[in-house]
Amino acid sequence: MTDVIYDYQAFSMQQTGGVSRYFAQLIKAFEQDPDLAVTPYLQLSYAANRYLKDGLDVKVSPLFHRYQGRGRGKLQGIGNIANRNATFQLLLRHMDAIYHPTYFDPWFLHMREGQKNLSFANPMVVTVHDMIHELRSDQVADPQTVAKKRAMMHHADAIVAVSAATMDDIVALYPDYKSKITVIHHGNSLDDEVTVGNFPHDEPYLLFVGNRWGYKNFHAVAHACVQLFADYPDLQLVCAGGGTFTSAEMELLRSLGISSRVMQHNPSDEVLKAMYQGATIFVFPSQYEGFGLPVLEAMGNGASCVLSDSSSLPEVGADAALYFDAGTADGGADELAQQCKCILDDSTVRKRLIAAGYSRATQFSWQKCAQQHADLYASLHAKVKTTP
Repeated sequence: MTDVIYDYQAFSMQQTGGVSRYFAQLIKAFEQDPDLAVTPYLQLSYAANRYLKDGLDVKVSPLFHRYQGRGRGKLQGIGNIANRNATFQLLLRHMDAIYHPTYFDPWFLHMREGQKNLSFANPMVVTVHDMIHELRSDQVADPQTVAKKRAMMHHADAIVAVSAATMDDIVALYPDYKSKITVIHHGNSLDDEVTVGNFPHDEPYLLFVGNRWGYKNFHAVAHACVQLFADYPDLQLVCAGGGTFTSAEMELLRSLGISSRVMQHNPSDEVLKAMYQGATIFVFPSQYEGFGLPVLEAMGNGASCVLSDSSSLPEVGADAALYFDAGTADGGADELAQQCKCILDDSTVRKRLIAAGYSRATQFSWQKCAQQHADLYASLHAKVKTTP
């Protein structure tokens, strides 16, 4: 049995989101399947994350859920001091455990207890979800995260990359880390265990999921819809998540004359599942993704997919999607519209993509992801045990 300690970082930063969902799914899998031979530990004093499950040694503070005004960041900072101490105590009690931090703050590399310096000794695994801060610094300028991530990868005994594309990005920037990297794909979080919610929508619609700013390339979808709405009078665009439309987005939609046929929702997982299942086409135009979890969710719920051919998306979608080049001046809007028309005009194409998507999605699961993590943990633990 391998003990693995996870820390507070992703669960403190996110109420929902791909990083915290990934770690929550891992912990859930380890708790439910003793054959994986991993005992997960997560101890928090305060967190606002919605994926935290009953049975974990976690106290969720409603204060962080409800208070959004001035000073919230200071409150969260106080909570994180308590969270660090809780993780520190776990590390003291499980000195031979593997440590898998959930983000890139290297606070633990030189911990202190009273006047005694404690050099970090536990084997450490770091997961890299993408290299967006390094490769898209013009849009995601965060030099602190770049520096922290580099420090974490340097000190890590093993690095998990969520796709081969992400591994290639790491190696292009830091070739010395190649021998540490293992590629482990995500699973579908909206699988058969999630009940289908209610999303009554009679008109055919394109579905866009997630954030819309910058490299997410929402403007290409908006411009493609100008063409599509002219040819298909009943077609609409539904946006899930990403927050309500900004004033700039509303102005874009108005200027294109399509605002009356575009809507935005912040759905639960159950409703999002229904949105995928009801969509005529799922569009994912992002110019960069470390993995692209919505693609897997869409395929697993019967949506025909049109994706950009960027970064990890062809790795996930394979032959179960149509692709377009999002690197053109218009973000690929014209080609995106043409690929959507291929599906809208030919039911055979749509049926083929749906069938291929279901088949492709079966190759990804959180159980498989957990098993690969368990194998990595076990090999790392065995290596440490045999090291003099």
